Amino acid sequence: MFKHKKTIAFILILFLAGGYFFYAKSKKVKVEYTTTEIKKENLAKTVSVTGSIQSRNKAEVSSKLSGKVKKIFF
Repeated sequence: MFKHKKTIAFILILFLAGGYFFYAKSKKVKVEYTTTEIKKENLAKTVSVTGSIQSRNKAEVSSKLSGKVKKIFF
């Protein structure tokens, strides 16, 4: 019975390893390139949009003390 457990474990390990390698190989993306002849042309692109711009990160800056600045030494 002990020999059968070893055989079943070995077959299971081989099956899992084969499945992993098949899965990893199928994940690879093929890269396709598009080529063209070189041409001398003028390049111009114009983009016109309307809207508002907002920052991704916001920070509130404040002082713990209030008062007036009398002198700035530089």
